[in-house]
Amino acid sequence: MAASTRAAARAGAKASEGPRAMLRVTQTKSTISHIARNRATARALGLHGIGTTVDVVDNEATRGMVRQIRFLVRVEELPAGGSQEKA
Repeated sequence: MAASTRAAARAGAKASEGPRAMLRVTQTKSTISHIARNRATARALGLHGIGTTVDVVDNEATRGMVRQIRFLVRVEELPAGGSQEKA
């Protein structure tokens, strides 16, 4: 089986799962004067500056990333099914 076929099969399997838990990550402090690894981790999560908020899938990888920059961010767990809707 080709690598791309395996990747597609895994992606298809994940897409058929039910709603996934999400984390809402908000950057609360600047990455200026922090090591490059912390700046890169914040960028990889989609954070671009103070006050930026992103919703990311709650899995071991993203939790590890958040743990590495926990002093720069605030984290909220969202219920399974994605973002909360505003009325």
